[in-house]
Amino acid sequence: MEENSTSKSLQGLNTRSTVILVAGVVLLVALLTNPSLDQHKSAVKIVAGKVVGEATQELEKEENPFAALGAAMGSVMINSLVESIVSSQNYLVFSLTRITFEGESRTVGIGAFGNVFLFDKNLDPESLKSRL
Repeated sequence: MEENSTSKSLQGLNTRSTVILVAGVVLLVALLTNPSLDQHKSAVKIVAGKVVGEATQELEKEENPFAALGAAMGSVMINSLVESIVSSQNYLVFSLTRITFEGESRTVGIGAFGNVFLFDKNLDPESLKSRL
């Protein structure tokens, strides 16, 4: 009987140790792969760039001679705007994408495991396109 209870306690210890080890590894990976501020800014630039690219394509379809100039200026403006309004809050194992515009700050995305996910409906390409 004594061997059976010892076996069960070792098995419980092994299970607990495994859970703690796996949780520790996941936390370590999250810590090491938490996106940088530049990754948060890049995610916002990609969404905004899609909108400018679509608008430029529409101008090119109309054979507008200023389409290339508009695309170049749009890219410069997007980069400048994103650099000045996008920030991130780092919580070590994840981070939040924040936009501050006209004194109002809001969270528009989350970063974890090397990725940034934007979830604010105002950053949806269709929403941005309708406001151009």
